[in-house]
Amino acid sequence: MTRSRLEQRVRELALAHGYTQQNETPQHFDPPSQRVVGDAVATSFPLRWHVDVRGSLVELLRGSWVSRYTGDVDEQFDFDFAGQAYVSTTLPGIVKGWHLHAKQCDRFVVLRGRVLLGLCDLASGKTARVVLDSQRDARCVLVPPGVAHGWKAIGSDESFVLNLCSHEYDGTDEFRRDPHAGPSSLLDVAFDWNAGVDG
Repeated sequence: MTRSRLEQRVRELALAHGYTQQNETPQHFDPPSQRVVGDAVATSFPLRWHVDVRGSLVELLRGSWVSRYTGDVDEQFDFDFAGQAYVSTTLPGIVKGWHLHAKQCDRFVVLRGRVLLGLCDLASGKTARVVLDSQRDARCVLVPPGVAHGWKAIGSDESFVLNLCSHEYDGTDEFRRDPHAGPSSLLDVAFDWNAGVDG
């Protein structure tokens, strides 16, 4: 059975079983406004919760947003919408990094706790840091290929970070460096995981 025939059959079954179609025509949802992190090292955008009496829903990413937030980069790389999704937990004070990918785009959302996300574009040497907070400023950060990244769990709670990455992990596109050695051995780039957090 072809995909279009299967879709038609499901529609017929739904209506026959008392379901109603939400909309006759597709709805258009504008993407949220983006915020450049560290002079275009990465892009982040605010997440909006939609709340009603039943609970709530937050859209993390739509396929139609990908080119908007990756710009020219998506012409060079294959950005599948989500090749894999996973949650990584980090205990307070622990640093996970540095990581780097040649083809994978990471999309980070903090579900619980707070992290200091460190970023370094190895092509330009530009660095950025952003605090991702699940309660006060929920957002999704898109980290393109070539941008070294890592995070430190800050605060007193374990952090839960969701990654909707563009490719499935197989180890061939995962490059790592000691988190306290800095993001590069060639660039004179210092990165202090406590700067801007302690005070």
